[in-house]
Amino acid sequence: MIAQRYPPKIPVDFDALADMMSGLVDGGIILSRVLKDKDILPKQVMLYRDFVRSVFLGTAEERG
Repeated sequence: MIAQRYPPKIPVDFDALADMMSGLVDGGIILSRVLKDKDILPKQVMLYRDFVRSVFLGTAEERG
């Protein structure tokens, strides 16, 4: 598990983090179809990636 190598900088519920990804993908697909914008889902996934990165590595300011 990634948390063993990179302990989170803040307390995090890993099940909730996984649920967040599931909701993000489902919602992104729906928004993409309704708004007819194929870029919505990739943007949301990249934002989630940045969020997870900050949970484990801290913010850019914290990393220096």
